[in-house]
Amino acid sequence: MKKFFLLGLIITSSVFLYAAGLRLGMTGAVKQKVKELDKKVREKKAATTTVDTSTVAVKMPIAEWRIDEPGTGAPWGIALDSVSNMYASEIFSNKIKKFSPTGTFITQWGSAGTGNSQFDRPKFIDVDGSNNVYVADNMNGRVQKFSSAGTYITQWGGYGNGNGQFNGPTGIAVDIAADVVYVVDSNNSRVQKFSSTGTYITQWGSLGTGNGQFQFVDFVNCQQGPEGDIAVDSTGAVYVVDNWNRRIQKFSSTGAYITQWGSNGSGNGQFLYPTGIAVDSTGAVYVIQGADIAKYAP
Repeated sequence: MKKFFLLGLIITSSVFLYAAGLRLGMTGAVKQKVKELDKKVREKKAATTTVDTSTVAVKMPIAEWRIDEPGTGAPWGIALDSVSNMYASEIFSNKIKKFSPTGTFITQWGSAGTGNSQFDRPKFIDVDGSNNVYVADNMNGRVQKFSSAGTYITQWGGYGNGNGQFNGPTGIAVDIAADVVYVVDSNNSRVQKFSSTGTYITQWGSLGTGNGQFQFVDFVNCQQGPEGDIAVDSTGAVYVVDNWNRRIQKFSSTGAYITQWGSNGSGNGQFLYPTGIAVDSTGAVYVIQGADIAKYAP
């Protein structure tokens, strides 16, 4: 199942997106960052472009519920399992929360720390075909795997730049058919591929602007945002949000570069700061930036 970025936008199981689908209890710092990014997008769009509504699918929520108390958790990632239960990560309360498809709270797990089932800013999450939950435990430099009930199963990673190590894991995507997990290693400017049990398989990427290179973090100005989301389509192709290069890159399952689109700007097909990505069953790609969602043909 696919996961999505929660700060301001959410995606439904039918893969339509809408703004403010959940009442988000963000902390002041996170809320201010989102407001600034959204303001930049809106100002430039208003000044230079007319939005092509054929590329945007906007939908009002059919239900809504609060994930956390105001200002306590900052919900970040969301994933749906095979029966549409929802899992949400909270980066500041260091918890994963599980809800029914109608929003009824089921369970939660996690606390601040470095031990098993503890987190330091969990970011994106995803769910496999057995409804196991994978969490990018960002500041602990690892991935943790849990059962759907929150029981700890395993972990892998550790701080560093070697094979299987991480420096700020952010995006995570499970290819259910292939039983593999892709992780964006943001500060190492690469994508790493693992088996579902954490065995290292391969990697690709480096810091730069060329094909197959990434800039998930603005190292020059020391800026970070909701960096490095990733998605997998039904053919096994991998899509990566290359945030500060303002583009989407597409790769084969082995990391071979296929294509890219996007550039810095506010026109159709351009990005000021893309943050989230999803691929539906037809192969259409949805990209989030600010409060806008763009849909691209397969």
